[in-house]
Amino acid sequence: MESMRCSVRCLSEAQFGCFSGATMVFSGTDVLLSNGSSLVTVCSCVDQKGIHQFPGAVRHLMLCSNKRGLYALCENDGICYIDLPQHPRISSSSTSVGDLSGVPKAPPCICVIKDPCASFFLVVNSILVTVGPLDDVWLFKLYHIPEVTTACHRKLAEHCIPIAPVDTTAAEAEEKCKPPVLCCVCTGSATSVPPDSDGHYFLEPTLFSLLFGIDVSLVSAPVVICGLPDGRLCYLPFLPAIRQSADKDAKPRMSLLYSLEQPIIFIGTAGEGDVGGTPKALVAVGCCGKVLIVQVGDGGAEGKVPVFREYGVPGPVVCACISNTHLYYSTLSDLLALPLVLSSSLERVTEQNLHPDPVPSFPNPISLNICRLIALAKLTNTSTGAVQLVAMSLQGRLLCITLPQGSDRGHVPRVSAAQAGQKMKDLLTSIGNLSDRATLLKSSIQTRNAALKKLNQVFNISCQLLQKGSEVHPVCKPPVSICFETRWIRLLQQDSLTLRCTLENSSSFVLEHGWTLCIQMVPLFCALNPEGSMSTKSYSFPLKILFPGKIMEVVLPLASENELVLPLKVTCFLVYSLQSILEPVKAGCPFTEGMCLSWDTDYISLDLDTTTLDLLDCLQVSGPTGDKNSSRSGSTSSTDIFQTFLNARRGEWQGRSSSGTRAGPLEEGPFVAAIRVSSALLSAFLKNSGSLCCSLLSWLFSSCSGHQVKEDLECPMVFGCCPKGNMLKVMAKEALVEDLGEGGPILTVELQLESSSLATLCSLHYSILHRIQLLLKEVSMETKGPTQLQGRSLQQALAHAEVLLEEIQGARGSVALAVEAPSVISAKLLHVYQQLRTNPLVIL
Repeated sequence: MESMRCSVRCLSEAQFGCFSGATMVFSGTDVLLSNGSSLVTVCSCVDQKGIHQFPGAVRHLMLCSNKRGLYALCENDGICYIDLPQHPRISSSSTSVGDLSGVPKAPPCICVIKDPCASFFLVVNSILVTVGPLDDVWLFKLYHIPEVTTACHRKLAEHCIPIAPVDTTAAEAEEKCKPPVLCCVCTGSATSVPPDSDGHYFLEPTLFSLLFGIDVSLVSAPVVICGLPDGRLCYLPFLPAIRQSADKDAKPRMSLLYSLEQPIIFIGTAGEGDVGGTPKALVAVGCCGKVLIVQVGDGGAEGKVPVFREYGVPGPVVCACISNTHLYYSTLSDLLALPLVLSSSLERVTEQNLHPDPVPSFPNPISLNICRLIALAKLTNTSTGAVQLVAMSLQGRLLCITLPQGSDRGHVPRVSAAQAGQKMKDLLTSIGNLSDRATLLKSSIQTRNAALKKLNQVFNISCQLLQKGSEVHPVCKPPVSICFETRWIRLLQQDSLTLRCTLENSSSFVLEHGWTLCIQMVPLFCALNPEGSMSTKSYSFPLKILFPGKIMEVVLPLASENELVLPLKVTCFLVYSLQSILEPVKAGCPFTEGMCLSWDTDYISLDLDTTTLDLLDCLQVSGPTGDKNSSRSGSTSSTDIFQTFLNARRGEWQGRSSSGTRAGPLEEGPFVAAIRVSSALLSAFLKNSGSLCCSLLSWLFSSCSGHQVKEDLECPMVFGCCPKGNMLKVMAKEALVEDLGEGGPILTVELQLESSSLATLCSLHYSILHRIQLLLKEVSMETKGPTQLQGRSLQQALAHAEVLLEEIQGARGSVALAVEAPSVISAKLLHVYQQLRTNPLVIL
């Protein structure tokens, strides 16, 4: 920052002390100042003074229009008036500010306006304007000044604007407590006389009419501009009707001019326009280091338009005053002179660019090397062309500051064209580098904000699914759910078994990129498939976007005829890749065999649902009156059904051995099993008034593809085809069991299972027993069951089971000692299996 040497001298040797809110004005060659107390001191250049006493702490001073009296704003009291008659001066060396001995008796102080809310006031011709807070508004009041100044001032009008509520810190709240500032602006002309009072300024007619309207400009009405602590710059025109009467229809209207977004502490005009040197710019200064300059710009087809420019300067600004070319302000640590760059013709400004960016070449302020100044006033030019300022220091000393000759015309160092060009290149390079860094920083901030937003959404979804898993709300629908359905489809003249998985998003969040639906299939009993042809299979489906309330369907091929091993456990997960928060990742899921997914360093895995597919889920039902293909080709006669079943079994027998030798016992079908269920148990669960046998078959085969089972009173039965092509038959009939309960025979429903394949029969037997186990969990028996069972029948069943156990143990010993052929051992085990399946106990 450049500096300038200037001379400083004290106008008074006395130190007046300093309180909050020092202010001063000029009356001819006299300086009337208040250090924030209830005293107002009159000083002159010959080091003499007088003292006036006011009822309260003085916050603002202003002379009346005829310069014969003084208005003072007293804190929590109102506005007082005092005459300024001629009186002898008293040497300051013999009298201090607090010592009133020897001072001529001052004229009495009169309270002309009782308004404890007033924070600032301004005298404009014969009107006095006050402003202050009242509840939640800023209240402006206009009073008529009578010819006898000591008389009561009549109120003409008032206007209010809301106080803008803002959330601020403690330091900002202290800045917001600064009082408003008022100044008067009039339209200037070639014959205009420069104002001789603080707070009064002229402005070029063109800018005046653009800012305040053509009506105000035509009647040459003065305009009061107010700078509020919240940064708003408002104006209030003085219509002639206001000066003549208190007509309610002629009330002035406060209008918003601009918002500087920080407390405004000074308003003035600067520059020399084309009309007799009238100022051509309006200047407002914020306390935090902002300067607003308003000029006339070219708006193209719109004509002339006002241009508002903001500039940042070192702050904070404590006090300020202005000349045509410079703004002088104090920051307590230094007194600075800011050259005002006022272009004669600004670039074209459109409606979309009424606030163009600040000019990069705006000069830095010049340091005057004077500190601790709290008040500035009266800027004059000496006969030699030097600039003089009057200031008050923090210690309460009145100073006269003289700047070098010609300093008011600017202080710009002279440089060569080459140096200026190089400096311009350096500045442009610095601007480019700063712009690149700002762009990278902005991009980084946006990326992090987006990542945090995604991560927050992922955690919300995870918390909802974890709550569902802990069964906190068992009745509510899960936020994300999945359902399964097996279907046989005809593709290229071949039947294929598929699994349809439907994912539903019932949450309030969007499942976006990064989420993957993973499905894992694991056979439960690999022993049923000795060849082990089917192992664990995993599928992953990346989600593009799934909105709340939407579904996503995927169809999976279960297996070909010889690869499907039932029962099959299907597990579904929602997996989120944490790498997708910052960068895209390849589609995939970290599934491994036997792996239970959980929180990991790279993935978040959430369990959705697990189901078990058995033979009943994958069976093609032909119905009670149809063959293997009846679900597609229609019904046939019962004779054709039996013939088809026998032909299929005969074909299997013929293919046992190509050499004509006898096949093993595991291929000597058909194989039969039976299951007996209490009729009372089924009635309590099915609640069907029709045939209990047909209702049971309909319930068991409800998840199968094909026709629904119809009622056949004589012998209800169902034929079906398993995925491997083996036929099976299930028949239901009612039977009485007499030797089980002491209370009499027990009515049961007996299910007879038959298949030409032992593996198919075992799988069907498991599927039906699994469903009946679920039935036992759901049914609440209301009727009394057979509590008294015959011990003799249970002893017989136990003895029969012990005999079968001995046969199994004997077969295991033969295998261990290798004393019998495997075919013989297989035949024994098959006999035991058939005994267990054909003589079952009753499920009560």
